[in-house]
Amino acid sequence: MTNLRPSKKIIYLLIACLLALGLIVVAAEIPADFKFTDSLKKNSRNDKYSANPTGSQEFGASNNSGAFEQSLSADDDKDGLKNWEENLWGTDPKNSDTDEDGTKDGEEVVVGRNPLVKGPADKITTETGISFSGQASGQGRATIGEDLPETETFGRELFSKYLAAKQSGAVNEEALVGDLVQKYEFNQTAKQYTAKDITVIPRKDSNLTILKEYGNALGLVISQNLPKAGAETEFEIFKRAIQTNSPETLAKLDPIAARYERIVRGALGLKVPEEAVSAHLVFLNSFEAALADLRGMKKTFSDPIVGLWSINRYPEDIINIVSATQGLIEVFDSRSIVFTQSEYGYALVHAI
Repeated sequence: MTNLRPSKKIIYLLIACLLALGLIVVAAEIPADFKFTDSLKKNSRNDKYSANPTGSQEFGASNNSGAFEQSLSADDDKDGLKNWEENLWGTDPKNSDTDEDGTKDGEEVVVGRNPLVKGPADKITTETGISFSGQASGQGRATIGEDLPETETFGRELFSKYLAAKQSGAVNEEALVGDLVQKYEFNQTAKQYTAKDITVIPRKDSNLTILKEYGNALGLVISQNLPKAGAETEFEIFKRAIQTNSPETLAKLDPIAARYERIVRGALGLKVPEEAVSAHLVFLNSFEAALADLRGMKKTFSDPIVGLWSINRYPEDIINIVSATQGLIEVFDSRSIVFTQSEYGYALVHAI
């Protein structure tokens, strides 16, 4: 009897199944019309800037959550394997006994048997690296098609946890995905800029005019990189890519990432009055973090763990942009600096 390590195809398919489910749920919880520019508009009721990305709806308040939960629990052939698990194993979601050995697919997995291989020599073992006993046919198994170097170790660990949970009779998809998010960041931390990376105007050489010129210069950077009216948002793009299983769709994130990158470059090139340095760096690093998230989201189909982490982190980083902008506004307010509609600083304070 030959022991075979599971192919990378199996490991990556498990990751893809679990993470795609998690990604869909996360994306569904974000308002489709959310833009970071909307986050910075004034709340007319109290003339304050709101950190609520929509001004009316909190993240997580999705009307579609019930549908996704139903999708997670669907088991069309009532064999004990949910539809997403059928995709993992390569079993037929319309046939309760894919290998036709008289035992339902789900029952085989629970007792440690391979649902693709007729018994009795079809035992699954969970050793270091995990191995199957017997030759799986691979019938119906999807192909991820690319190496996922950052996720392979976790893939094997996740597969072990999945098997253990399945054999105990309790697989919690959200718990598996949640454990992933908490444990693995995979070096996706964005670059952090410091005062050494920018030109600082010492306080002794600064004045109100220079501070206002700085505000107008930063406002120009922002106004030159606003999204076009009616443009598809990053969340709409991401959701559509996942729902249609289309890696190509994620290329539509490139123009958004390019805008963020231009904002970062522009902010780096400004001469910053010393009193605005702290707020400027928070602003700069917030955009850098959001840019890193977008780049991570682009990897969703080739490296789903990075994609999952990035889409989960993105709303928080966008809200950080809001807070950073508020910090800049406070600097100007503290010096009673007001920008008129004809000045670029108005874009920073009002238009984005």
